[in-house]
Amino acid sequence: MNVVMSILTARVWGLASVAVGILCAMLYQTVWMVFYDSRHILDYSMKESAKHVIVDAAVINYFAYIEYVLKVMVNARKVIDKMKVKIHGKVQRGNDSPRFPRTCFDGRRFSHAF
Repeated sequence: MNVVMSILTARVWGLASVAVGILCAMLYQTVWMVFYDSRHILDYSMKESAKHVIVDAAVINYFAYIEYVLKVMVNARKVIDKMKVKIHGKVQRGNDSPRFPRTCFDGRRFSHAF
């Protein structure tokens, strides 16, 4: 099924059709395996199987949301840095600022950054 879906969608989406073909094949196989396994191997009800699928989907969505939030925070930091550059001429953060030079414990200056 994977090869058939990739060939049928190749003219429309190009290389992305391989991903679509794989996704369709995996989705079909997953649904089929849930039905088969719940009836013949695991003796689960469909309600139990559906609960597992919903929990898995919730976990995936949670981590996707965390990734999205982190990307937004990184992009916000880049925008803030660009605004600081426009206002002050350069970005100064923490120990890199001239007021707080990097020093060793005994007061000597570092010649390299960590």
